[in-house]
Amino acid sequence: MNLAIRANLSTQQIDGELVILDKDNGQIHQLNSVASFIWQQIEAGLAVNGIVEKLTQSYDIDATVAKADLDKVLQQLKDLKLLMN
Repeated sequence: MNLAIRANLSTQQIDGELVILDKDNGQIHQLNSVASFIWQQIEAGLAVNGIVEKLTQSYDIDATVAKADLDKVLQQLKDLKLLMN
């Protein structure tokens, strides 16, 4: 799956968490540290499998758990229309 961040979003890192300003919808979203980490991996151009690998390395978790958590975060980002399908 190709992951793409929607245009017209501004981001700012604050205390390990990412704040996203959605200019089109006039909304502000605050991502926790794990969701911020996932966002950074998407920005770096990693695909789902690459992000799962990074999650397992960085958070010392099983790949199955990492994939399930990643799927939840990606769905939430899509529901908020921050990622393009």
